[in-house]
Amino acid sequence: MIDNPVWLLVTSAYAVLATWLVCLLSSTLGERWGLMDYPGDRKAHAKPTPLVGGIALLVLIVPTMPVIGMLFQPDDVGNKALAIIAAVTVVSALIGITDDRHSLSAVSRLLLTIILFGSAIAFEPRFLIQNVYFGWAEQAFVLPGWAAWLFTITVLVGFINCVNMADGKNGLVLGMALSWALLLTAVGPEGLVIVMLPLVLMLCVLLIYNLQGRLFLGDGGAYGLAAFFGLVAVYSYNHAPGMLDADILTLFFIIPGFDMIRLFVVRLLQRRSPLSGDRDHFHHHLLRLFGWPRGLIFYAVLIVVPSMAAISVPGLGGTMLVVTLLAYFGLLLWARIARPEGGSDEQLKECRD
Repeated sequence: MIDNPVWLLVTSAYAVLATWLVCLLSSTLGERWGLMDYPGDRKAHAKPTPLVGGIALLVLIVPTMPVIGMLFQPDDVGNKALAIIAAVTVVSALIGITDDRHSLSAVSRLLLTIILFGSAIAFEPRFLIQNVYFGWAEQAFVLPGWAAWLFTITVLVGFINCVNMADGKNGLVLGMALSWALLLTAVGPEGLVIVMLPLVLMLCVLLIYNLQGRLFLGDGGAYGLAAFFGLVAVYSYNHAPGMLDADILTLFFIIPGFDMIRLFVVRLLQRRSPLSGDRDHFHHHLLRLFGWPRGLIFYAVLIVVPSMAAISVPGLGGTMLVVTLLAYFGLLLWARIARPEGGSDEQLKECRD
């Protein structure tokens, strides 16, 4: 599959070195470009911290994706699809970076991402979900044209928002991204290995610095990564129709997705804006129960273990979805019983939601 291992080594080495350089210069870049997160309100980190995850993603994607397309030309991931994934990732990161600098309104971000994903689908129909295959169903659920567009854009825009909402504790989004890279490589086209390797190396370098509190992803990093994995997931699903069940793909993203839906419902019932902040996120409850980064390990296990089980055993996806949601609600209930007061300020230190 990999006919040019030397260039794969070059792109991988570039990913490590370029990301490392961004991390080393993170404070300088953050101050120069106005990408600093200052303590205050619910942001309890000790000092101003650079929001350079989006910059690192741009530094990686802009040079490497064209190289991958030109040199490797993976047959099962066409150059057109690669170009669109790269373009949407870059534009999403720029939207997030702009939000980090100027605090765009929620409506502006929503409209921009709707236009962005709509354009991607218009240029490449393989990003449109028209047939929904469940492991427990004998036939696919076929969506009419307008419903397919509405469903796909809703899923992709919702995914960007749920990833952004989850970015409240060091290592969380990066840990999820590494999990998704592993899982999508396992179920997607073989050519994804070439695309994923430089990205995984970038994520590993960022994770080291992020866990130390030396930099944050920011909206730029969260938006860019969510756009990338959202499009890769849909492309992988459509690549071999009927071979990848929708319930398996849902397992990959169910925890942050369902947590967003739960928070929206709870806030609306409390007559608050669904976009208002609080410390009721799933990662807050894991932090109270286990501390951090042990809470991160539990979060990753809830994503990877049920997903790998469903991949390994045909028809198990639906059962694993039920098991995962039971574990999710069980941990929420445990946290409320064990920490009825919501935990101490020290336990919630450096949560940025």
